Amino acid sequence: MLPEQLHWICFGVGAWVALNGVLHTIAVMNQHKGAYTREYMRLLMDGLLLVLCGAIQMVSHPLIGERQPAGFILAGIASAGLFIYTLLIYPFLKSFFTMIINVALLILLTIGYVSL
Repeated sequence: MLPEQLHWICFGVGAWVALNGVLHTIAVMNQHKGAYTREYMRLLMDGLLLVLCGAIQMVSHPLIGERQPAGFILAGIASAGLFIYTLLIYPFLKSFFTMIINVALLILLTIGYVSL
């Protein structure tokens, strides 16, 4: 049984992730002193990844609400990507909440897609 408000859950997860990406980028830019380095660019890309995946989840919201398969697929790809990202950065930053909400959303999206 799929929650009736899955599209709003997806929007909420996307908004949370995108907001974290913006805050991450602001923090990185405020702490940066000196020339552009690979490490600085990598940290900026981390924020960009969060913003883009969150935006994809938010844009998928109306498609999921209309039960369009593309919405489930797009949001699922973004959630899977974010889960993989959190696994990759786990030794440096243990983002349990981001990991959990994206796995939960991925499970709900998979159930929703199968039940179309």
